[in-house]
Amino acid sequence: MQPDDAPPDAPEDAAARKHAEALRRDREKAARAAQKEAARAEKDRERARRDAEKARRDRDRAARAAEKETERLRAEQERAVREVEREADRAEREAQRAALDADLAAQRAARQVERARLRAEAAREPGDEEGAADLPPGLAVLWRAAPVGRRGPRPGLTLAGIADAAIALADADGLAAVSMARVAERLGVTTMALYRYVSSKDDLLAVMLDAALAEAVDAAGPGDAPPVVPDGTPAWRAALERWCHDQLELARRHPWAVQTPAAAALPGPARVAFLERGLRALDGTALTWPERTAVVGRLSLHLLAEGQVVAAEAQAARASGAAGRDDGGSGDGPGGAGPAAHPALVDYAALLRAVTDPAVHPVLAQALDAGAFDDDAVAEDDDGRPDWGLRLVLDGVAAVVARAEAREAARAAVRRGGDG
Repeated sequence: MQPDDAPPDAPEDAAARKHAEALRRDREKAARAAQKEAARAEKDRERARRDAEKARRDRDRAARAAEKETERLRAEQERAVREVEREADRAEREAQRAALDADLAAQRAARQVERARLRAEAAREPGDEEGAADLPPGLAVLWRAAPVGRRGPRPGLTLAGIADAAIALADADGLAAVSMARVAERLGVTTMALYRYVSSKDDLLAVMLDAALAEAVDAAGPGDAPPVVPDGTPAWRAALERWCHDQLELARRHPWAVQTPAAAALPGPARVAFLERGLRALDGTALTWPERTAVVGRLSLHLLAEGQVVAAEAQAARASGAAGRDDGGSGDGPGGAGPAAHPALVDYAALLRAVTDPAVHPVLAQALDAGAFDDDAVAEDDDGRPDWGLRLVLDGVAAVVARAEAREAARAAVRRGGDG
């Protein structure tokens, strides 16, 4: 309010004030509008920034997804390439294996054809012994006097020389060392040249075994069974004991002889002669022919088992001697912890004592206490006769011979009674 003594406003001043007030209000309104517009612009800028950030994140996500997909596709392609390469390598190996199999099959077929040709030529060989060409190939080689084939220069090999070379190999290094290639190398010829004489390793083993057995036949010499010995032993028993002793001696000299496969045990000349000698030993007894062949057969089975023990002892002794020479003379004996692994060479008594309970096995314990299972419980005779086990078998044969003689005596008595 104006003071009482103030002069009243002029109309122009009032209008000016109103105008100024209006301008102030307009300015404030414009300022508020500007602030509002600035706030709206800031919101738009923030929204645009967020949208740009989201777009950037979307682009990065899309880029990573695209990179991952590219990596996956590349890995799949590499796996596919590796699989194709493996398949190609496998196909190549299979092709090589098939080619090798075909080559081996062709070589085997060629060898079979060559062997068939050699055997056919052997059948036409004029120097063959009569009837040898009609024998199976494995048996014919043992009975053939001339080598297989007739083409080329006069052969420088003989079956006896081949057998000697193979026996030397087996004696030195064991039966596993014998092969067609090694025998041919020892003889200074090719393997195929050796096939002109023996067509397989089985034939070679058969020739070796018969040649080794011939040593026993030659050692016995000609003639019939020996006469009755001073202690009253019958002639047949003395002859059989010698026959058995020679077979065990063969196993001692040539341990491999009891390790040959059954295919090598063919009736060659030496084996037939040895069988003849065994049967001849029973001449003069009252045994029938089936009984004589049964005696010889059972003795042969017993000697095969005993020969394996003898062979194992001989191998152990040789290996122990070789070890002793290598280390200055120390080595295990044939019954010790040497290289031989035959069960008969194990300290069986010690093993039994370790597991036998006298409360559970009283009889076995008594036998062990008595030394019945010790190695020296049963000794050979001082004069070198066969061991106790063989004497046990021969005592059984003696009982059979005695029964046969009693049977013959009874028949003779019946005939005499009928004649009277």
